Amino acid sequence: MDKAALSANGFEKIGIIGASGAGKSTLIDVLSGFLAPSSGMIHLNGEPLSSLTFANWRKQLTYIPQHPYLFSSSLRKNVAFYRPDASDDHIHQALKAAGLSRVVQRFPNGLDEKIGNGGRAMSGGQEQRVALARAFLCDRPLIIT
Repeated sequence: MDKAALSANGFEKIGIIGASGAGKSTLIDVLSGFLAPSSGMIHLNGEPLSSLTFANWRKQLTYIPQHPYLFSSSLRKNVAFYRPDASDDHIHQALKAAGLSRVVQRFPNGLDEKIGNGGRAMSGGQEQRVALARAFLCDRPLIIT
């Protein structure tokens, strides 16, 4: 088996590519703190760690799954899920950063438009963007998608 290494410093965007079964999802699970690695070593700020499963690490990141969950509620509540006290201005900024401003402008009820189960149907890409807006609003330094 080939030895692999991954290093990131500061604000970087990193893409992981590979064949089916190569371990991309497993790597995401390890980085997200959902799974401890079965071999190898993790270093965080130069310190060796056996895993990233500790709570303080998870508080630093937002994980956006391939099929994010939309709550059967308003767009406002979906975006502000992790920050329910967020102002409408902050929610609109997060939606703009996620590329949803033009879509939301077409909603008759704006931020109060019901989405999710029983609400307005959204494409898979729009659902991903709602989850991305949610991540931007919670303002954690790492986003894993």
